[in-house]
Amino acid sequence: MKDYQKYSVEWSKKWKERHYSVPDKPKNQEESEPPILAAPPAAPLSSHTAPPVAPFSAQSAPPVAPFSAQSAPPVAPFSAQPAEQISEATNEVKLGEENKAPPVLAPVLAPVSSNGVPNEVNLAGESQAPAVVVPMSSSEAPKEATKLETTGEEHQTPTAPLSSSEVTKVEKQVEENIPRPKMTPENLERDYWDIVEMECRAIDVDYGNDVDTSEFGSGFPISERGRSVNSPGFLKTGQSNENLPEPAFGTEEFYKETYWNLNNIPNSKRSVLRHLKVGINGINVPWLYFGCLFSTFCWHNEDNYMYSINYAHKGAPKQWYGVPGTKKDADGVERVFKNYLSMKMRDVPDLLHHITTSFSPRLLKKEGVPVCKLLQHAGEFIVTFPRAFHGGFSMGPNCGEAVNFALQDWIPHAVDANERYRTFARPSVFSHDRLVYTMAFHDNELRTKEICQSLSQELRRLMQEELLLRQKLLHAGVRDLSNSNDIDLPPNRLDQLDELSADYDDKRLCHSCKHICFFSAVICECSSDKVSCLRHR
Repeated sequence: MKDYQKYSVEWSKKWKERHYSVPDKPKNQEESEPPILAAPPAAPLSSHTAPPVAPFSAQSAPPVAPFSAQSAPPVAPFSAQPAEQISEATNEVKLGEENKAPPVLAPVLAPVSSNGVPNEVNLAGESQAPAVVVPMSSSEAPKEATKLETTGEEHQTPTAPLSSSEVTKVEKQVEENIPRPKMTPENLERDYWDIVEMECRAIDVDYGNDVDTSEFGSGFPISERGRSVNSPGFLKTGQSNENLPEPAFGTEEFYKETYWNLNNIPNSKRSVLRHLKVGINGINVPWLYFGCLFSTFCWHNEDNYMYSINYAHKGAPKQWYGVPGTKKDADGVERVFKNYLSMKMRDVPDLLHHITTSFSPRLLKKEGVPVCKLLQHAGEFIVTFPRAFHGGFSMGPNCGEAVNFALQDWIPHAVDANERYRTFARPSVFSHDRLVYTMAFHDNELRTKEICQSLSQELRRLMQEELLLRQKLLHAGVRDLSNSNDIDLPPNRLDQLDELSADYDDKRLCHSCKHICFFSAVICECSSDKVSCLRHR
């Protein structure tokens, strides 16, 4: 795990250094001096070595006699010093010790030949040699470039070919001077959606998701009172220690026993999942998530439309997007998926349940679906509500943990999830029918009149459907074997869902809709391992 975290940090660091600027840091004088892009090195010239020349025009200039070697003013020969040394010497003469600014290149007005003698200025054409370039200080640089007019054309200052080391230095200077965006959440978010939607670049992203805490450990301590499925003696001590006083806030024992501990919250007093006495990864056993830059959790809602809670242990923030869990808004997300991914959803009707598709919330808002967003930092909880679609990505290396829970007001959402799963032949993580009857078995725990009414309504619906379909099957000639001595079936336990009950439920999935046949099932002599629910007889 440490190696993975180290790799994630190094990968994210390289990405950010490549694409984003870092906070400004003071530079020393050598780093601030750019390389000199000079013509062939020349000795510094003073005002005495180069005669002033006024601009010429073809109409007003008198004829000029060619210079001779005898009449030409003395000009210092070119120096063989490197350009860097010449620039330093020139700056010492012109700038002194006060100004350390980098030299600026400016043209001298008198064109000279290769032997150091000024060339003849030809009124009918260009001069015979280019202008000499000398370094000047930034304070002496003219605001506008001086032009030598002969026939109305400008003289271009030539540059000598650069060595490989100079080229490297120039490239480094150019790259450093290119403005890069600051590494802010806004810029990271923009770049993420550019990559997803426009495919502007290809990247590889690592994501250590759905790590089993029962095997690799949780970021939270384990309860000693049996409040966690992973606690020693969970089935023996969980109920007996409920009446003990809560430990003081801030103590080590408090963090073990508090129901904000993600190991404990599925088994809190008001959670329906406390009746599950078997560990189900991701449901009542938390999962760990190790992300890096742009690790993505795609659009989805929770299994059986349950609540979820996510805690960021450490690291970079996570960007979250969410859509309200109302039927109208959840149906809106599915409508947008079908509009933009119609061909894909034709081949994979339950694509949303695969958690493999991400698209910009901009498309949802364009179609009238409300979208919320927030940034989760280390030490913060995020709670998602039943049926609420959510998704997002990490902005760097981080570690988080998540688990499900279900309050008693979740019953109507559970009914919708159960019917939807049967439509797509998606197995449920546990039997909806069994859990509803288990809640009724513990009716003394129901808190409000509305919850009691909701549970009663679902029980009545299940019972009416079961009796109606049984009657139809019996009239069709199907034999009732429930009282036969030839078949020995284990009883349906209603006080809790333990490991034996879960194994039994897994063996009686409808071959058509994958519904767990809790009350009754149809079997055929032609198959020894297939059963059918009463809907798909």
